Amino acid sequence: MKKFLFIFTFFVAIIGMATSQQYEVIIKDGDPVKIMINEYVTINRYSSMLRKHIIVNDSNSPLRITDGGVILRSAGNDLLLSPFGHIQTVNGVTAYQINYILFDVFGKKFRSLEVITVQDAKENVKKSISLDSLSWKSNQNEAEKYSISLAYVAKVRRADGVVWEANEESLRIELKNQGLKDLSF
Repeated sequence: MKKFLFIFTFFVAIIGMATSQQYEVIIKDGDPVKIMINEYVTINRYSSMLRKHIIVNDSNSPLRITDGGVILRSAGNDLLLSPFGHIQTVNGVTAYQINYILFDVFGKKFRSLEVITVQDAKENVKKSISLDSLSWKSNQNEAEKYSISLAYVAKVRRADGVVWEANEESLRIELKNQGLKDLSF
């Protein structure tokens, strides 16, 4: 029985080490939370705070996000949430899904966005995530509270047809290990 307990404990320890080594977390300052909608309206006018863009890459994913997040921009009278950044393929892919989760200034989730791209890309290809390719309408209430974006690769269809999916529970654990306890999704 002691031998079984030792082996089980050793196995759990190895899994724990593998899980903590599985993710790369990138945290960067982003655009200011202050945004001018028009000549009369500026949201968060008196704030000097910058948004944070968090990227989490799983070492097992066939696709990697190298930089980016979601910016809030004004287009005429509209407020738009637009993904930006770059990705790099590790293996050849035919489709992928990147999830973006938006949090307020207190770390509470308020919106989820996803980008699904169906496009062939060979191994080790770098691609841009364009502001013009996709945007979601926002509103003044969201604009006032938007502070943090979290981006991760959710699903990838490899060139050989195999579909890889992120383990979101493991991702949550890694974010907590990184000290991002308030970022629950």
